[in-house]
Order: sequence, then C-alpha cells, then structure tokens
Amino acid sequence: KKTPGMGNRTYSIQIFIKRVIITLTALVAVSSAAVILLIYLPLKTELQQSLIDNFDRLSYISYASLQNSIDRGIEGARSMSSRTVIRNAILEYENGEIDMAELIAYTQPKYQDGAKALEHLIRAERFVDDTIIAEYLSADYKDHFCTTEDRLAENSEISSALCLTDEHTFFAMLSPILSEGRVIGYDKLVFDLSDQIQTLSTDTIKLEIIYQDEFE
Repeated sequence: KKTPGMGNRTYSIQIFIKRVIITLTALVAVSSAAVILLIYLPLKTELQQSLIDNFDRLSYISYASLQNSIDRGIEGARSMSSRTVIRNAILEYENGEIDMAELIAYTQPKYQDGAKALEHLIRAERFVDDTIIAEYLSADYKDHFCTTEDRLAENSEISSALCLTDEHTFFAMLSPILSEGRVIGYDKLVFDLSDQIQTLSTDTIKLEIIYQDEFE
C-alpha cells in the first residue's frame, strides 16, 4: 500500500524544482542580457570607435606628410623657375646678346646644381623656344615615366598632374619662367613619390594614390 500523502509531496517537490530551475534560468538570462547591454556592447562600441579614431589619425598624418612633399615640390619648381641669374640669361638670348649654344652652356651647370637640391626629383628640363637648354636626371632615374603632356597646360601658372603606374607614383609639373609677367620659358619637373608612399604605409594601413574618377 502507498503511504498516504507521499504522491502529493513528490509532486510538490517536482514543482518546486521546476520553479527553481525557471527562476535560475531567468536570472542567468537577465544577468547575461544586462552584461551584454551594459558592459559588452558599450565596450565593443568604444573599442570600435577607438580603432576608427586611431585609423583616422594615422591616415591624416600620412595624407599631411604626402601633401607636404607635393607642396615642397611645387615650391621647389617655383624657386627653380624664378632664379634670377639663369632667368636673365634667357633675356640675354632674346635680346641677341648670346646665342643658343652659349645659353645652354651657361644654364646647364647652374640648373643642375639647383635641381639636385630638390627632394624626390628624378628629372627636370628647361625649355626655351621648344628647345631643351638644361636637363637634370637623378641617379635613380629610369625611362619608365608615363606621359602627362596632355594634362600639363602652358600658361602663366604652375600646371601639375599625377602619373600612376603599377609600381610608381609620379608627380609632374610644368612651371612657367616669367619676366615682368611674360612667359619666356618653362621648367618641367618630375618627382617620384613611390618611396615616400611606401614609407608611410604600415602593417595595417596601405597608402595609395588614385585618380579622381576612381576616388569618386
């Protein structure tokens, strides 16, 4: 015979155990949700924002450094074109005081000395009446430069253009030589920024120059 009330007590214990399990499960779920909402997600968001901010700072530093190299190149081109001594030799040629051969002989050594001082410059040429009167080639120069003639305009302002290949990034400029506002010649300068870009790249950030249409 069954003991009276034993079945009821067993049933009550089972209900109690189920309630305890449900309560513990609810507490674990609520605690987990609280940890996720109050601790994990804010920390994750903060970490993501920190990574983005760090990437932004490193990218801006790289951009500013590269832009500074380009600006120095432009200033160097402007300085080359405004050097009074070799610019005046062109005026002497125009006035018939010296001939083309004398202009070339006078200009070449002075032009080459000035070009050597410009960082990242690999080639420079000075034109007068479509004739090259001075030229500079760096020791690192190789005949792998792609053409930019169609994007360099002959006027009274410096014209510049990027020329990109698979392995190199070139920055070319056409700088006018002015005398009392009149263009008497041009300097064409080509800078190789490939090493500069490679130096600015890191293990996690790759720096690359792209054309405007590709950027858009």
